This record gives sequence, C-alpha cells and structure tokens, in this order.
Amino acid sequence: MKKSIPVFLFLFVITLSAFGNSYYLFQRTTGTYAELNGDTAVNPITTSPGTSYQYSVLNGDIFTLFNISYPLDGVHNSLIFSTDGSIGLETDTSFIIFDGMFTYLDSIDNTSKVSYKVEGSGNNKILKVQWKNLGLRGGPTGNYVNVQMWLYKATGVLEVHYGPSSANNATGYDDATGPNVGVFHSNEDFSVMYEKIWLNGTPSAITIDSMHNTSFAALHGVPANGEVYVFSPRNLAVEQTSIAHTFSIYPNPASNELTLKKINSYTGPINLTLSDITGRVLSTTVLSAADNSVSINTTAITSGLYILTATTLGSSESQAIIVGH
Repeated sequence: MKKSIPVFLFLFVITLSAFGNSYYLFQRTTGTYAELNGDTAVNPITTSPGTSYQYSVLNGDIFTLFNISYPLDGVHNSLIFSTDGSIGLETDTSFIIFDGMFTYLDSIDNTSKVSYKVEGSGNNKILKVQWKNLGLRGGPTGNYVNVQMWLYKATGVLEVHYGPSSANNATGYDDATGPNVGVFHSNEDFSVMYEKIWLNGTPSAITIDSMHNTSFAALHGVPANGEVYVFSPRNLAVEQTSIAHTFSIYPNPASNELTLKKINSYTGPINLTLSDITGRVLSTTVLSAADNSVSINTTAITSGLYILTATTLGSSESQAIIVGH
C-alpha cells in the first residue's frame, strides 16, 4: 500500500548532545558501512520524488517512540519511509519524522535504488532502509550519496549510517540545499511542534536546534563514509563516565572482538557485563587482578548499540559500545 505525506523538512568516546528535556539525545560514532543483502527494492524513484511507502510487513508490531506505544495497523498507525531520505510514523493525529538525508534525491545510474529489510524477530526487530547511489538534486554535478537508517523496535533508537559519497558533497551546501538530519514530533498538520531535535552547521561542527517550531535548516555537507548518527531515548543514552579512565577500549565499533586494556593503577578484579539497550545481558567476563587486558567475542552479536558495565569493589561504571559487522 502506498501512502503520501507532505514533503516536509522532514567518539569511541561517545559524544552526547544535551538539549533541554528532549526525549531523544543525539550521539555520534563511527562504523564500517556495508550494503544490505536480501533487501526489497521499491518502485523506481525517478517516477515520483518524495513518494512514501508503508511497511505493511510490520503491521501487527508495536513500536514505542517518544514514550508512546503505537500498534501498527496500516490505518490509524502507519510506519512509512520516503524515497527522499526519511522514515516516519503517521497516525490519525500526529507525525513522527526521522530524517537521515532528507532532500530531493535522484537516480544517477542503474545501480541507484531505495530498499528495505527487516532483521530479527519479535521485540528484537530492526527496520533497515537503504538509499543507494543517489544524487542530491541541490548538489554539485556528479554528486552521489549512500545512507541507511536503522529503527529498533524494542527501544525506538534510530541509527543513521553514512556510506561512500562523492568528495564534492563534503562542503558547499547551505541551510536550504544540504541534507536535513534530525527527528521531530508534531500534530497532523504541523501547526504544533511537540519536539524537534535538528542538526545544523557542518558535519564537523554540529549544533542542535531544539526549538518547538517548523523552521528547519540543513547540514552544510554530507557526513563522511563510516559516520554513524544515533538518536537515542534519553533513558537509554549512556553518558561517558570514569570507565574511560580505567580502560582503553578498542576497536569501537567492534566487529568480531572488543578488547579492554587497563590504563591506570587499579589492581583488583573487574567484572565486565555487555548488555543490549533493553538490559538483556549478552556476556559476562572477569578481568583478573593479574591480567592487564581481556577480549570479548562479538562475532555472534547483532550490529547495534550496547552497554558495557565495569564493576569493581564499591563502584560500577557504564559506557556505550557499537557492534558493526
């Protein structure tokens, strides 16, 4: 079923951007970009720029966004995506929009496509949408981008994964011509803005616009290959703590293995727990007093955002970890 919505502007040390009491927090990290396999392509995007499609395959699932549970039924609550770089939830009374590369995107050759895939089952489903080899209409001649957006059913976390793009996309855009990136929640006709987390400036110097209005400024360039922008509900976002002064953690993101190495004089044992963002424990490891480092196997762990907790005598500290395959 095809639906239409208005065309609307729609580190590892982890960096958290705080803005008031917003439900979502913005984080950025890096990872290796990989094209989707087994994905389903939609109709040619050259036929109707801005067309949106409904994920009928997810009808019957419940997604929680902005602390509200939405049972998807394709009538009153519909999860949709646009050929122009966005994912949204359309209800009878409101819109929730996640923009990862919102602007007019055009095919550049026969490899260009928009596609989607649902991974996992039950509450662990992840909706992944891919915009492959598309050109920004307002960009320089010959430009192209690759981007994916991942929406986690269990938590409402959104990850925007940026892939290869032309060198002429790095700069040269302004508030009107660049890609729009952010999330907002409004009523159905956009006359009331409940919340907005919008990225402004350049990818190397991002500022946050959280004003409750319908003014949207674009980024002044396309994020680099390997950049991952994460919008996490505030209760799930893990701020950097003194764990960074206890360990060197690498690589981050991790693919097959995560290594932790002591970097201070602490001599006691350390209990390490790796959990997903719902709190489910995936692995436990003990770094003994006699050892200087330990590795955690992440081969069988699904790509995504996780929490590593280090517990010593009298203290417990946590840090966010990205796993990417």
